Amino acid sequence: MRNTMKWTTAFVASFGFAAVGCESDSGDETGTTDTTDSTDGADATDAADGDDATDGTEAGDGADATDTVDATDATDGTDGIDATDAVDATDAEDGSDVADATDGSDATDGDPATCPQGSKCNGAECCTCSGSECELGIDNSLSGIASLANSALQETIDAGDVNIVAEFVGDTTKTFTLNMYTADLDPTDAACDIAVGPCKWQLGLEAFNADCGSLISFNNAAIDADGKLTAGGPDGLFVLSLPIQGFVLELKVVGARIVGEVTMDGENITGLTGILAGAVPKAALAEAVDNLPDEGLPLPKPAIKNLLENVIKADIDAFDAAGTAGTDGVKESASVSIVFEGVPGTIASLEPAEGQDPAPACAAPPAIETFSQVAFRMSGLSLGDSGKAGQGLDVDGVCAPPPEVGICE
Repeated sequence: MRNTMKWTTAFVASFGFAAVGCESDSGDETGTTDTTDSTDGADATDAADGDDATDGTEAGDGADATDTVDATDATDGTDGIDATDAVDATDAEDGSDVADATDGSDATDGDPATCPQGSKCNGAECCTCSGSECELGIDNSLSGIASLANSALQETIDAGDVNIVAEFVGDTTKTFTLNMYTADLDPTDAACDIAVGPCKWQLGLEAFNADCGSLISFNNAAIDADGKLTAGGPDGLFVLSLPIQGFVLELKVVGARIVGEVTMDGENITGLTGILAGAVPKAALAEAVDNLPDEGLPLPKPAIKNLLENVIKADIDAFDAAGTAGTDGVKESASVSIVFEGVPGTIASLEPAEGQDPAPACAAPPAIETFSQVAFRMSGLSLGDSGKAGQGLDVDGVCAPPPEVGICE
């Protein structure tokens, strides 16, 4: 399966820092020097002092704090529970020992046992997680630019400058095909309210490959009994377009997949919401900047690269050492999640091929009658603004049992 698609957004970023300090204190002690004090020949340290046997500083009196039967002795009254004894809070016999922070038995030796760094509990396992306030193993590294990108993106959607139409092909009670196309309003329905629908759509020929199939096509789509929609996987591919001051970064997104929900009215699908997620190779970010024209940029190219490098974290291992889809233990891509809503519509026509320069890849588009009547225009389209449920997906699905039983319960 080979899937390609274009989306549009924009970005800016800012940074800040803080510092903290520490302080310390100290103290002293003093004593007396009379004829019976601690420096006298008959004082508490002298064997001939009358008070010597019970004075509390004698090494052999058996009752003071430094004596062989003092607080560190096996017969002292506080012996079994004090802080220096063989059964204190750092000992394996202590009641708090199994999970204390100094005994070396926990996973962090100072902090409560947790999932390994870079992962969080997802059910009973530890899963990778990247993004703003991420949880439940959700990956969404590009969420850092969502708050600044989404308003501009939504404006293009509301204005009808960007129209993505999803087509459900086949029996949706079984595994079916989900295609996506770029489109414009059909000339016969130019006054339709695209925010409400249903509208008629004319598909753009740039959405088709040389074999006249859809550039983005998930052939493993499924809807379960609860209305949950799934599609895509490791072979999924689309193109994310990031405009900066009128110039567009074309970014390849790999491992594309969809998780969503459909609304049913009897046997008819009347609504669609979900998330389209994948990973953007970090190398593609730098390459996209290099491909921009030299004039008219808001920042020099090195500054744009530095911004992207610092704002967008690589959290996904999507390629092997040869650069093909797979893994090699090195995270070289950044996760991205796009939240969408669908408004019902119909595919009414195809864009005319005459006069297009360059000529479209598809020389003989399919007849309009071959398209499904189950279609949706993406009326809501935005980068997920966090790594929380509903804003992203677990893109790489790397999960493992926690280092200790009970951590993720």
